[in-house]
Amino acid sequence: MATNKKLSALISSQLPQYLADEGPNLIAFMKAYYEWMETTGQVTEVSKNLLTYQDIDDTDLDKFYDYFRREVLSQFPQDFEADKRLVAKRIKDLYKAKGTKLSFNLLFRILFNEDLDFLNPADNILRASDGRWLKENIIRLGSPFVGNIDLIVGETITGQTSGATGRVQEAVTVIESGIR
Repeated sequence: MATNKKLSALISSQLPQYLADEGPNLIAFMKAYYEWMETTGQVTEVSKNLLTYQDIDDTDLDKFYDYFRREVLSQFPQDFEADKRLVAKRIKDLYKAKGTKLSFNLLFRILFNEDLDFLNPADNILRASDGRWLKENIIRLGSPFVGNIDLIVGETITGQTSGATGRVQEAVTVIESGIR
């Protein structure tokens, strides 16, 4: 929020009366000095408009961009494809995402205006014992089973001699030595 009050207008009211009586040239000099300090690009004007200048979208100062480039974009080349003000505004996002696919995509869009295709080497590496093994427990039912074997799917069965229990997930009928 810039203030529009000029210090140069307040000089004569802030100095003691004896200076106004004895040194009108000193007051005129001080007034001229503060008027010069309030002109565009001088310290007083810049300090009053600092909040405006810090937003890169609103500032017209090329000095600000040059300073910012020296401080933050020193490793970037002078000429690149993207809008320089937009890069200066969003470079923090690039630095935060450093090393990710998004950061590489953004960097190549800025520098060369091209998209990248990523090849992840981990997708093409054959690893020993990388298969997913499933160990199935199979129970063979024999006589004295009576009835339709398909009706026991989803049921819990118990072995007569072992006492082991289990839920039947699938029933398969096989023919062994001509006997079903």
